[in-house]
Amino acid sequence: MTKFPKLLGFLLMFLPLKSLNSYTEYVDISDYRICYARDMGGCLPDPKPEDLPLPDSQPVQQIKQASVQSVLANALHEPVQQHTSKKKAKKRSNHTASVKGGYDVFMASIEGTDNSNTPEEPSYRATSSRRVVKAAGAPADDVIKYALNMLPDAKPHEIYTGYKPSIAQGSYKSVLTDVKKHRQYLADRLERSQNSEERNAIIQDAATLFSDAFLNHVMPFWYGTPWDFNGHTDYPGKGYVACGYLVSTTLTHLGVNVNRFTLAQQWPVDMVRSLCQNDYYHFGAKSEAIQGIRNMGYGLYLMGLDNHVGFIKYDQWGIHFIHSNWAGSRTVVSEDPQYSTAFTASQNFYVGKLSTNNTFITKWLNAGYFKVHKG
Repeated sequence: MTKFPKLLGFLLMFLPLKSLNSYTEYVDISDYRICYARDMGGCLPDPKPEDLPLPDSQPVQQIKQASVQSVLANALHEPVQQHTSKKKAKKRSNHTASVKGGYDVFMASIEGTDNSNTPEEPSYRATSSRRVVKAAGAPADDVIKYALNMLPDAKPHEIYTGYKPSIAQGSYKSVLTDVKKHRQYLADRLERSQNSEERNAIIQDAATLFSDAFLNHVMPFWYGTPWDFNGHTDYPGKGYVACGYLVSTTLTHLGVNVNRFTLAQQWPVDMVRSLCQNDYYHFGAKSEAIQGIRNMGYGLYLMGLDNHVGFIKYDQWGIHFIHSNWAGSRTVVSEDPQYSTAFTASQNFYVGKLSTNNTFITKWLNAGYFKVHKG
């Protein structure tokens, strides 16, 4: 029975220190500052120099040295419990000797070095024990970095000054990879934008990137690809492509997050509604549609007809209808809508904005999902 209390005390030594879960203490050798766990506020703020009364006869270096001496002296002269085991007593004496030796070396380095003209080095903190750190509930790696003053400062915000990417020339796959890289960069800048002016500038540059990538780097690969009503090739120049699949495939290759099969199988007006949301216009005649495009200004548009769909490009060289043509050449072409058989045969014209549609461009940048409207 007499051994039971000793056994119980021995087992209690291995229990987790739940009582220390509220804070963790560190020792800063230079200031003897108490630091709590990060979620409890971190280190206590340093007192301002003017708040510390300093005697005229005692310089700051002597006060700091005296504080260090008092801290280490307390550690050296703390009461030692009597140990019944001679082995433990010998271990304790060796520890005390090592502490005294370290103290002598430390004091000698202070006395023999003049730090008056040397910039102060950042203080390094050491945890009292890994068990205490673990009991405080903080990640060990994070606590160690915090203790060693290694956490990097937050990066200052860089003012957005514009972005004019140069899309690399090469294979179709390399072009798409390069466009994706530029799109992700602008998406990151848009996420870190801090005001509406900066946000609008990023969206405008993204719209320019989208139009340039589509018209000058993606569509040239598709011109001449043969048309077929059931064509759904996923690569330009190989196989056949219907008008709806030309629209859905080229947009998905550029990064528009939409199901290219589901979108291509909808009526043209529903394709326009799915991609352009509410930013589209309906005209009942070809001349009205062409004049309406002129009024809307330069840009890339989605054109939905009665039974046909394609793109409209309006720039300094005029208006062109880009589509997989079921008449005439029966290939992917860019032609004047005034003389296009497929364009002229329609009685309804649904013009949806793409490059000038901020909602569309923003969703494209962020890879937002476009829900397909089914008529």
